[in-house]
Amino acid sequence: MDQLITVNERYTTVVNDMQQVARVCLTFGLHVHVGIPDREEAIDIMNQARYFLPHLYALSVNSPFWLGQNTGLKAYRQMIFERLPRTGIPDAFQSLSEYEDYWKLLVATNCIDNPKKIWWDVRLHPFFDTIEFRICDAQSRVDDTIALAALMQAIVFKLQKLRRNNVTFRSYQKRLLDENRWRAGRYGLDGKLIDFGRKCEVDERELLEEMLEFVSDEVEELGNEREIEHIHRIMREGTGADRQLMVWERTQDMKAVVDQIVAETNEGLCRGQILRLSQLAYSDASDASHSESTSCEVYQSVYSVSRQLWECARVLAMRCHAFTVASGTATCSWKVRARIARARMRWGQGNFAGS
Repeated sequence: MDQLITVNERYTTVVNDMQQVARVCLTFGLHVHVGIPDREEAIDIMNQARYFLPHLYALSVNSPFWLGQNTGLKAYRQMIFERLPRTGIPDAFQSLSEYEDYWKLLVATNCIDNPKKIWWDVRLHPFFDTIEFRICDAQSRVDDTIALAALMQAIVFKLQKLRRNNVTFRSYQKRLLDENRWRAGRYGLDGKLIDFGRKCEVDERELLEEMLEFVSDEVEELGNEREIEHIHRIMREGTGADRQLMVWERTQDMKAVVDQIVAETNEGLCRGQILRLSQLAYSDASDASHSESTSCEVYQSVYSVSRQLWECARVLAMRCHAFTVASGTATCSWKVRARIARARMRWGQGNFAGS
């Protein structure tokens, strides 16, 4: 089945420029925006935040399969996406003007028509006053998404506080960070990443515990302890990729893996009763799970559920105060409070927005 492409001039241009590279780019990523109104400050924080990208990646790995095959990697999405130019972890920029000179040169030489076509794992968004984290795989559980967004918020807030106290987190070279990025995609939480300070390999879970301790004060100040506790749950129980692989090892059936993804998406939607739209997604997913559908039809149901989840997020986002920054800090750039059956979901300063 040919992949349907959104009818939009932007995407038409991408396909015309990239051809087959764009047509096969069937990937789903989680993008989180953290509001920083001072762009000179934001570019410095972005440089430092690059260090944390492989660790966020290891927590979010959720794409072990490609074309119905077990790739042997916990996350294969980036292997597909990085065929595009201007992807991966960016180099550090000495200043905002250096960054702006870079993208203006690309525009002037017809490499790109606007800086949104710079698709790095983290970037200073060209139109919003945000740092945009783009490295994570899309999550099948809503709670995982919220926890990752809260963690990214805390990291930015920590780096901002350090900077305002004239303390900076060390900025490492891209070629070193890429080593950890590869290990995170290959092994997820079960691998060893490099501690560059100690110049040795360390179990990723140990490094994540250190990272959580590093931002613990900021998590408390932001009131996101509950969301970060879910990060500990991911570390104990495994990532989305781990859950998919468990189903595969038990059944050797890709349809069973798809059913697992649908069920997890469905669980997050219907538990919260976020919108009537979520009930529709639940209905579609249930029908797909219990019918004698072909693989094509099952995948189409996953696409339908994903589209409806995205619409839920869009409606919720419209109800929030987007990018309202308190006292020029990274705290509570926006929050969404939605009633759910058993608790209140609190979304930190971020949004999953495709761009």
